[in-house]
Amino acid sequence: MIIADNDPIYHRPELAQRLAAMLLGNDPLSGAGRSGLFLSAPRRTGKSTFLRNDLIPTVEKAGAIAIYVDLWADKTRDAADLIADAIRDALAAHTGRLARGLRALQRIKKAGAKGELAGFKGEFGFELETIGQPHGTTLAKALEALHRRLDKPVVLIIDEAQHALSTETGADTLFALKAARDALNLAAKKPQLAILATGSARGKIADMVMRRNQAFYGASVETFPPLGEPFVQHLLSRMLSHRLSKDRMPAASRLMGAFQMLGSRPEDLRKAIHDGLVRPEPDLGEAIVAAAQEQRGLALAELRKQLGVLNNLQLAILKRMVKLGDGAQPFSQDSVEYYRNDTGNQRINPPSVQKALDVLVASGFVWRSSRGVYALDDVTVAEFFYDEAVQDSLLRELNLRHDSKLT
Repeated sequence: MIIADNDPIYHRPELAQRLAAMLLGNDPLSGAGRSGLFLSAPRRTGKSTFLRNDLIPTVEKAGAIAIYVDLWADKTRDAADLIADAIRDALAAHTGRLARGLRALQRIKKAGAKGELAGFKGEFGFELETIGQPHGTTLAKALEALHRRLDKPVVLIIDEAQHALSTETGADTLFALKAARDALNLAAKKPQLAILATGSARGKIADMVMRRNQAFYGASVETFPPLGEPFVQHLLSRMLSHRLSKDRMPAASRLMGAFQMLGSRPEDLRKAIHDGLVRPEPDLGEAIVAAAQEQRGLALAELRKQLGVLNNLQLAILKRMVKLGDGAQPFSQDSVEYYRNDTGNQRINPPSVQKALDVLVASGFVWRSSRGVYALDDVTVAEFFYDEAVQDSLLRELNLRHDSKLT
């Protein structure tokens, strides 16, 4: 058996260097360090692993302070609190003797007591506990204090940043970060506060950067490059070659095909490799592809079951969102006409669309910002509607490649 946890991480140093240069103002063609940089990629495709293991070390090696917060890690908490906690922890961790104060603060909180940590207040002129609180220390002041204390640029990385738009306080926090960014960068030759944010779908990112009433209107947006053949080669060399004889090694094309079938999700491919090793197919490449097919089939069957409880209008709304992507406007006259034609129900109106959307949001199919913008919550839904044709085509291509190598 292959133990995935023991495998070394696949690193992407070139990508980390490029993004760090953009954020720190070392790329003359990019203004991302001052305006913000937003990356979109489906969940579980490796972006968080990259941020933690490649981008953060690269940023810190370049002489900056990196602050990381994952808004997906605890969806029960408001994004505003998570961001404030990350900045508070960074202040404590980077100020020597104050790190002891952080441990004291944690002990106070566990005991349910309240108290003022004089060391923090004497150092910065504010209490650490008040950062981000109503009538407390602003995020701008806290970040300015961190920058002033260490005389280094700060890079704030917000993973799954769209969750900040789920509440009014979260949305307000983004404006607070914009104020901090503007204050630190205004007179500086290079960015002193750069913000990188990620999102799991472009529709969510678009709401944050393309609307004039949003904090990061005009920020740079990029699609996070998916893992591809180099990652597959990495798996072959690091996960398989030291455990399998050369004559049993799977062809890279078969492994790549399985990876694409699984939506370029590394952990799903590792599971397919595990399962492929114990399958009856004599060719390991074929066994891995078969395991990937089975794994994807189970996932789609579960999704089909979840979709099966939706009514015709709810399904029509999803299909419309899949078809138009970022351009879907669920309440437009064109959309309402589409729903009527798709369902055969001419009585559909905006109130009935709203009720259907409420169900889709509660079910996790659709994401809604606090300001009433809607987008697909997970690209897997889009993959489902196109799955049969795409997967059949991919499988035929894989078999053709394999057959041509045998002749």
